[in-house]
Amino acid sequence: MDRRAYWRQKLAESRATLLAALEGLRPEDWDTPVYDQGDLWTVRTVVGHLADSERGMSIHVHKIRKGQPTLPEHFDLEHWNAGVQERIGHRSPEELLEMLESVRARTLQVMDSLQEEEWTLTGRHPSRGLITVEQYYETIHGHEMAHAEDIRRALEAAGKRAAEEKNPMQLSHCILFVPDMEAALAFYRDRLGLPVRFQSEAWVEFDLRPTALALHRAETAAEATRGAGLFFTVEDVDAIHRQLQEQGLEPSTPPTDQDFGFRTVVYTDPFGNQVELGSPIGPPG
Repeated sequence: MDRRAYWRQKLAESRATLLAALEGLRPEDWDTPVYDQGDLWTVRTVVGHLADSERGMSIHVHKIRKGQPTLPEHFDLEHWNAGVQERIGHRSPEELLEMLESVRARTLQVMDSLQEEEWTLTGRHPSRGLITVEQYYETIHGHEMAHAEDIRRALEAAGKRAAEEKNPMQLSHCILFVPDMEAALAFYRDRLGLPVRFQSEAWVEFDLRPTALALHRAETAAEATRGAGLFFTVEDVDAIHRQLQEQGLEPSTPPTDQDFGFRTVVYTDPFGNQVELGSPIGPPG
């Protein structure tokens, strides 16, 4: 694969990653904060920054080919980035996506016109220093991939916060009481291929984020026939306990500090399944 085809492929990869992070967003999701240290950058700001930055790097490549300096003297990258909102304006999601597409089309047009000897010409990038034309395309790809991941994480965190605000009880673990841990591991780990995130002789956790499946070794005949249990994380287990008591629900085990760092209360549903609520125990005051 020649360089032109390689970087076309890499830029298509980073663009697909970005669009996947933006897919299905509601209009209000575009105002989700991504960076809040210093100036607030939302999803909208980051997408505008990506288009603005790529357009700037394409201009750099054009200047390099003409033998011109790429940066003015005393260029301040932080000041330039701080002005992105002023340069881009408050564009709609549709306008930002159209901007990304038109800037990328220009990037590829310039790339297709490069002569072989021009790939190694150099210019000064504001953060990477002296780099080749080829490294400019490497930078566009890496820049887009990094910001796409930051957008994805910010949206995921915002969704989690919204869910927690809506429901005070978050399902943390689904627990299966098993009489034979080795047989259970052979099924869940080896045959189903579930990823283990913690393992001991009596307890195994599989990472199924945002929740987990746990295997609890049954120590008694009663535990072996217990079936499944649920563990919900709550902010204040004692407050939830009092609220449920007012509704006439009594626990099978009252609120108790556990050695694994949680204060828990246990209820039993009408079918004998264990439902445990817990909140982290804070550090000693």
